[in-house]
Amino acid sequence: MIMEGYLTLEELANRLGLKSSGGLRTQIQRGVLKATRAGHNWFITEEEAVKYERDHAKRKGRPRKQLTTE
Repeated sequence: MIMEGYLTLEELANRLGLKSSGGLRTQIQRGVLKATRAGHNWFITEEEAVKYERDHAKRKGRPRKQLTTE
């Protein structure tokens, strides 16, 4: 099923250069990424995808621990 004006999680993951869409599902569950579910598929509006890219996509992985030198 294709919804006009929406991206699937897989399409957004490809656009962001991610290997899978699992992390995006986690972001949806946490409320960081707004999405609509239709059946088994999640759909994100183009506007929400751009907002997510701008605000969150540049952060990859966990923040590094600060090394202390003593």
